Amino acid sequence: MRRTIRVACILLFVPCLLVSLGLAKEKKLRSCSEIWTILLASGKSYKIKPSASLPEIALSDYAKAYFPLQGEHVLHPVIEKKADGSPAIGKMKIDPAALRQFSQADNVFMNAEYDKAMRLYQKAIALSETCYDAYLRTGDCFLFVKKDPQQALAYYKKALAVNPNDYRPHFFCGNACCALGDVAQARRHYLEALVLKPRDNTLMAVLEKSQADLHVRLQLQTFAPKALARMEQGAVTIYLAEKKSIEDVAWLSYAAAKAVHIGEKEQPDDAWSMHDEKEAIGCLLYTYRSQLEKKKAKPVAYLERLYRIANGGLINEFIIYEIMAQMYPDVVLVLSEPMKQSVKEYVKRFVFVAEP
Repeated sequence: MRRTIRVACILLFVPCLLVSLGLAKEKKLRSCSEIWTILLASGKSYKIKPSASLPEIALSDYAKAYFPLQGEHVLHPVIEKKADGSPAIGKMKIDPAALRQFSQADNVFMNAEYDKAMRLYQKAIALSETCYDAYLRTGDCFLFVKKDPQQALAYYKKALAVNPNDYRPHFFCGNACCALGDVAQARRHYLEALVLKPRDNTLMAVLEKSQADLHVRLQLQTFAPKALARMEQGAVTIYLAEKKSIEDVAWLSYAAAKAVHIGEKEQPDDAWSMHDEKEAIGCLLYTYRSQLEKKKAKPVAYLERLYRIANGGLINEFIIYEIMAQMYPDVVLVLSEPMKQSVKEYVKRFVFVAEP
């Protein structure tokens, strides 16, 4: 049976966000040698098998097994506060009449009757300014049909003013700025969009094609473990592709930490935690660097990048952006403002990197 690792705190309702993110006081991280000592001395049963013996989970799906999707992206997100002051993601209230008008306008838009559609979008806005999708669509009419990026930008900014928590107005403002040749402003808006919606497929595809024009280097690779630990019939089994390269040995150490977290029940119900993730990544990097020096092997680019991130003091930000966002696409929205800025710094330095 496929294992599901549950997260300690649902982020749509976050009474203990700092604890769940590991940003409050946390226990000491154990070293790689301590993890292996626990595993080898344990009375529990641990096994290692080749990945090929687990055909129901492809190697490329190990990340989904470790970090399963726990919440869908919220369209029209707003940040609310519960009675205890903790943040929660709600959905912006939009007048039903405005939504009906917007839907009618969209049908006209799809029939390529753009001038009529623009008039209907304006009626939707008149009914409820929170129907800011009408601003976005009007901007699209100006940008793609009338070829007027300046007017498009004006409408996109109106949508942005209504809801700065939605990544789309930032994204669309970036598109308009690109069309205007304002690279600096385009990069600023794209950066905001990337921070709010980590690794959105559409956004990443657009930016990948625009790297040269924007003078940026986009890091496309996500965090994708290459060894899987899971409970099977009372034993914790580690599945590993090979056991030959320094990369494989490093991932074995990562999975060993995950196995200890599962087998020794360090967290209630084997819940995911940032502390445990940092411990596993620490094992991964320690083993990688040790093997690299010992065998004088060729460096592995993505592990070198992760090593630089850790040395740069941004491992929390990496875990939030690259791992937690796989489970909760809107995780950044519930962060404190200082932490959001710190995540933005991570994105600037390691995901959406300006070229000199």
